[in-house]
Amino acid sequence: MKAVIFDLDGTLVDSIGVWKRVDDIVLARYGVNADDLYREEIKMLTYMQCIEYIIEKFKIKKTAAELEKEFTAEALHEYGNNIRLKKGVKEFLEKIKQNGIKTAVLTSCRREMCEAVLKNNGIENYFDAVIYCEELGVNKSSEEAYIFTAKYINEEPSTCVVFDDLAKACESARKAGMTVIGIDDEENIGERQLLEKVCDDIIEDFSDFYEIFVKYM
Repeated sequence: MKAVIFDLDGTLVDSIGVWKRVDDIVLARYGVNADDLYREEIKMLTYMQCIEYIIEKFKIKKTAAELEKEFTAEALHEYGNNIRLKKGVKEFLEKIKQNGIKTAVLTSCRREMCEAVLKNNGIENYFDAVIYCEELGVNKSSEEAYIFTAKYINEEPSTCVVFDDLAKACESARKAGMTVIGIDDEENIGERQLLEKVCDDIIEDFSDFYEIFVKYM
């Protein structure tokens, strides 16, 4: 194993609850209540795909650019100030970097939000690459996103380990030929069965995981 590819939201940072709040704040302006079905349907979408989906689903009379501006204003404050790392993340990053392992982030998050949260938590210099699905034009429901990321950091998929909290993303990484570690928490409890099916291992956080992780090296 020569490289690790991390998801951002729900994997490196504890941001899922933040997005629920942002959704509630913005959608309430249009008399919309975000339900569980809505949250499930947007999981694999890129940022702008999500905005377009919201406009179509809830018949909101705004352009994508106008609605995007509202969501971004709310989210940027949270990413730049309030969102924190998952337990053990920084220590884990330090250890794998000390061992010469390449690191990348593959995220559906917007560039400015990702950069803000990485900087806010002091880990912006730990990664060899940050790949944005929105800019790539492929979301993580396709293995092509993972194949591209491996190629970008000059590695074969078979030499990469992926960490992600979404079962469908883990499944795509598996199809790409990568080793997959699922992140299990209360936010994705309904996905545990699929995570167990497609992942090589499942963890709750990164604390005390490095010694187990060594077996994948």
